[in-house]
Amino acid sequence: MESGEWNGSFLIKDQWYQTTALSDGCCLVMGELVVRESAADGLPYDLHFRFTVVLRKGDGGWKLVHVHQSSRPERLLPAKV
Repeated sequence: MESGEWNGSFLIKDQWYQTTALSDGCCLVMGELVVRESAADGLPYDLHFRFTVVLRKGDGGWKLVHVHQSSRPERLLPAKV
């Protein structure tokens, strides 16, 4: 179940991306992000996660057709700074 709208902010501290063309009009982007989030309790948290995105090119340009995000196994819980 989706948790609803999030009204917070975060800062990208580190990032890595790799793009692979699957066909002329379709590509896969894999990446990893480290972000610092300011949580509701006022404390900053560092979050580490990986993601994959599939994009398809159509008449209106590139569109997202799939997004997946998961935590790094060694970082299942956010680390307080």
